[in-house]
Amino acid sequence: MEQQINPESEIAHQMRQLFADMADSQKEWQDKIGFGEEGHALRSEVARRRGLGLDDPSYQSAVSNLRNYYMAKMALVMTEVAEATDEFRKHDIGERYYSTDLVESELQKPEGVLSEAADVLIRFWSLFGEAGLGAEFADAIIEKLNYNANRAHKHGGKSI
Repeated sequence: MEQQINPESEIAHQMRQLFADMADSQKEWQDKIGFGEEGHALRSEVARRRGLGLDDPSYQSAVSNLRNYYMAKMALVMTEVAEATDEFRKHDIGERYYSTDLVESELQKPEGVLSEAADVLIRFWSLFGEAGLGAEFADAIIEKLNYNANRAHKHGGKSI
């Protein structure tokens, strides 16, 4: 099997570190604002302190909601892909522009396909960062790139 990226190479190590760092920064931000896994654990602890024991269905529901929370974050990735697709309908793939309708701060909101694609990665980093899987996400990308390098031309009959 031919590999595009050697999992032991310096580029693979750098990619793993970059994804882990990005995921950690997203996790820290989510935790600061009370979302994230630590925020969820805190909410679960508050529920327990209010008298909901470990065997209480309400407590069990709060704990199992973490899976639903992660699934909702995965769905947000799809919304960012849809927004990127919508941008591509109206603008060239590399065109960047800035929103002028929101003047909440000195910063203008970046717009365009690239901006929405950045949001896709940010959503993934946030999800896997909260789950503590930033480096593992990079490993999965390397593994998938290497697998894809050996797939047959037009595997599955896809035309694009």
